[in-house]
Amino acid sequence: MDISERIGFRLTGFSDWNIEDTFSSLSENGFKAVELCLEHPDLNPGSLIFYNSHKILDILYKFDLIASAVSYHGKNSSWEDKKRLCLYGIELAVDLGMDVFISGSHTDMESYPKMLKFTGEMCEIARKKGVYFAIEPEPGTVIEGSREMRRLIDEAASPALKVNLDIGHSFITSENYLNDLLSWKDYIVHVHIDDIKDKIHEHLSPGMGDIDFKRVFYLLDEIDYRGYYIIDLFNIRNNPALYAKKSIRDLKRKLQSND
Repeated sequence: MDISERIGFRLTGFSDWNIEDTFSSLSENGFKAVELCLEHPDLNPGSLIFYNSHKILDILYKFDLIASAVSYHGKNSSWEDKKRLCLYGIELAVDLGMDVFISGSHTDMESYPKMLKFTGEMCEIARKKGVYFAIEPEPGTVIEGSREMRRLIDEAASPALKVNLDIGHSFITSENYLNDLLSWKDYIVHVHIDDIKDKIHEHLSPGMGDIDFKRVFYLLDEIDYRGYYIIDLFNIRNNPALYAKKSIRDLKRKLQSND
């Protein structure tokens, strides 16, 4: 499948838009997939405007989109709330015919023991449902980079535990982000695309920072990654459609350039 047919967008930037308008805009601008973030009010089961799996499937079909994964990071939520939403998210992934659920770790840097226990519990449930439980390493959280992720994988020891690779996060936390990518070749089940300038944690549109995206995509192809590439941008809620449109244009231009 051509890379242009595998580019998607993460929904958190569209939190002020309803799901139908969001999917319509993304489809119109050439996106093929969406990451369903439970942080979005329309997808949170505690919301009054909550969309169930049947309604989500109908809208995805209407706009010819694929759901790449369900996610809930809960970096500052209570463990009880995080567990409740992750359990719901795993069930939603099953209902939508997906095999990836994504979560993250807390900003409390002393929370590793709780994160390990939580990860083990979620992995066992996900494994029984045929779903991968993918953790996204992120700067400023307890699972910050490769070292912490490797420890979690070794100690959780679950075949369901995988990695959601955010290439921008790897660029910040790793001495060599391309080696980082190769080291996770057996674990990457989902990929976030964003650019980084001067190792500052601001998710920029591709081409606005220092990441070599042609090399990134070459290596992802080399490790036989066949999933979607989900653009993940910060601070776009004032005009998410404009930023999304620019980001897919920037990514395609970057991949086609001779730089």
